Amino acid sequence: MARPLTGGLRFTRGRWWASVPDKAAASGRHYESFLAEDDARAWLTQAVAAAQAGRPLPDAERFRTRKRAERPKLTKPAAAKLQPDVASVAKAWMDAAYEDLRRGGPDRAERVRRIIDGYLVPWFAPRTTTVADVTYYMAHDWLLHLVGREHTTKTRSVPATPAVAASAGSDRGTEELTLAEVARLSGMSLPTVRRRWRDGELPGAYRNPKGHVRVPHAALDAVRNKRHTPTGLSQRYVADALWVLRRILGFARANGLAQAGFDPTESLDAPTPDLAAARTRRPTRQPRPLTLPECARIAAHLQPVHQIVFWLQRIMGLRISEAFGVLLGDVIELGDTALLAAQGQGGRSFNVRDDQGMIVAVPYKQTMKTAAGSRMLVVPAKMLELIHLSIDAFHADPATGHIDPADRLVPGIHETNRSGQQGYVHAFEDATIAEGLATADLGFRVSSHLLRKSLATDLAWQEGIEDTVRRRFMGHRAGDDVFGRIYTRLSQL
Repeated sequence: MARPLTGGLRFTRGRWWASVPDKAAASGRHYESFLAEDDARAWLTQAVAAAQAGRPLPDAERFRTRKRAERPKLTKPAAAKLQPDVASVAKAWMDAAYEDLRRGGPDRAERVRRIIDGYLVPWFAPRTTTVADVTYYMAHDWLLHLVGREHTTKTRSVPATPAVAASAGSDRGTEELTLAEVARLSGMSLPTVRRRWRDGELPGAYRNPKGHVRVPHAALDAVRNKRHTPTGLSQRYVADALWVLRRILGFARANGLAQAGFDPTESLDAPTPDLAAARTRRPTRQPRPLTLPECARIAAHLQPVHQIVFWLQRIMGLRISEAFGVLLGDVIELGDTALLAAQGQGGRSFNVRDDQGMIVAVPYKQTMKTAAGSRMLVVPAKMLELIHLSIDAFHADPATGHIDPADRLVPGIHETNRSGQQGYVHAFEDATIAEGLATADLGFRVSSHLLRKSLATDLAWQEGIEDTVRRRFMGHRAGDDVFGRIYTRLSQL
């Protein structure tokens, strides 16, 4: 008697597998998989009956009540198409780096924007159609232009737009130009042309009802004839402009607007302006620190409020904004000595982002110029006496002696907690002139920042102080390794 025909059912690999004998199959059995056990058993019952009767096996798809969910196809968002011209690429990079990613702070973003709008776009935009048209000599001549040293070869980076070149030589005495067009045709920077307009040096220039400045074409001669005025930017500023250009070119490569390896700025370095073209005079003598007796002579001309800032810079090595940013609560008394926490900036208006990411202007900023700027300093005894005198004179309540830790150590002259740097800087300059220690007398730049440099020099030549301690006291990184950048945050006590 023949063995009755039976089906098979088993669970493996996350599915239910039903099978019945099938001579046509290579394995001798016909298999179907199901996600639900009930679906597999329902198909198996009818499949066994069909096989016994010699009929075709039922369609398994009709029994699959539970099916695997299909993954939705991922569609990549369409990338915003960038315009390839220099101005559009520069703006796109600015938006991506300083608006979206918020590289640096608002003040740094404004400096970069001035470089782009005032120097980079006015030079490269008329000379190129796309950012890939920038050449080595175009960037080379741009650097020379920034330091006020025009190259004698005029054919290496001429404007690519015929209309611009033609307009420079045509007689259009009655046509009106924008400030940007005046800058382009005269070969000067846009900020310089704006300054000429504000100083009344563009004959016939006026502001139309829409608020746009219009300049008669004939006023170009007035701009060109005053080229003897020093126009060369400092090497430091030109180096910053070159950094911006390289970032924009890298952004263009990353977005497929220039081929891989495209870098027309390779081997370029920021030059120094010639002495006759430099906006700021180079020192005629070797800079040196201001000695403590010289500082005492200068301080004698300052009012008490400004003397506090003066000695915070010379003795504690604070930057000017750090000195104006010291709060009473930042002075930590420890008996015979005290600590000073440098952790804020004040004395002027700072652009910062609020909790919603909006840019707002504040008179006090709770962050430092750099991450290494936050530090804890030991206050010398004489400096502590001056701080105590300042607190008693300007901050302590006459009746109770109470002080508010949130008050600024440097009091405001006209408004509470609104002391300003500008008045201090002018008073410092007048004091140096009175004592014969000004820039013209010493042959090198004398500013309030020289007080901080003087302390740094004293620490550098003082034996027995580790280099790490010197750097941290001045608010600089202790080193480039992870220990110096991350773990060394406080000055050694």
